[in-house]
Amino acid sequence: MGTSQRARFVDVARAFLGSAHLAATGEQDAGTRHSTRTHRLNAAMGKVRADAFGHQACVSAST
Repeated sequence: MGTSQRARFVDVARAFLGSAHLAATGEQDAGTRHSTRTHRLNAAMGKVRADAFGHQACVSAST
């Protein structure tokens, strides 16, 4: 796992753990908590997908 992949994994883990903390502490109601978790995870995974797509485009362009 490269450094950039590790950084993205940490972003996803933080998003997930942050939402788990909110769920455990009951700081938000269930609907808001779910949408916040979903938003964070989608944003983090979107970055991973976008970077993976960009990397694939670079590999395709270089071959």
